[in-house]
Amino acid sequence: MNQILKLIITDFDGVILESESAKDNAFRKCFSIFPERVEEFMVYHRTNPTTDRYKKFEYFYENILKSDYTIDVKKWISKRFNDIVFEMVVISAFVPGAINFLKTYSKFVPIWVVTGTPKKELQRVLRALNLEQYFQKIFSTPPHKSLILGNILKETGLEPENTIYIGDMINDLHAAKENNINFIGRRNREVFEGLQCCEIDDLRTVNKYLKIHNRNIVIFSNTE
Repeated sequence: MNQILKLIITDFDGVILESESAKDNAFRKCFSIFPERVEEFMVYHRTNPTTDRYKKFEYFYENILKSDYTIDVKKWISKRFNDIVFEMVVISAFVPGAINFLKTYSKFVPIWVVTGTPKKELQRVLRALNLEQYFQKIFSTPPHKSLILGNILKETGLEPENTIYIGDMINDLHAAKENNINFIGRRNREVFEGLQCCEIDDLRTVNKYLKIHNRNIVIFSNTE
């Protein structure tokens, strides 16, 4: 089935930038000041991949350190983490094909980002990597990605079949399905094996599904 796309939505970490491991390392470095408890935190972090980072900070202080999570503590640990993660993310490699994907498809269709990364942090990263020109809008959680995608459809008036979401996690697929939006899964930590979705190893092969028509129209084709 061929469908004309009027909007492309992507995740960022794991789709545009190979920055998932950088964020894991940033959590470890951030909490290395508590060496006797950092492993306990890392277990919680890895088993709750979709939990907001600030909720993770709160959990660490209240449930692992058994300490008050005051406003001052929140500001301090948040700044510490954000500074560390920025330094690590901006030196991460691009997903193969990412730059060509952005340069090519942004000429024909708006590209928006829906991500778990806080908006201000992502904007800082985009400026540092000179990527701002390719993304027209940025949305970050909370709320849940499914609600964000639903709101995008409402605000733009687009039909679900006229947009697509490219993600690398199972929750990305679920968010797209809940809104009947087309989906392409980038194989990364989670493989979408056995699930009904299009898959790519990286963005070098996204043209298997996103075809540029000779009238400068981008078409999603779910048959290679």
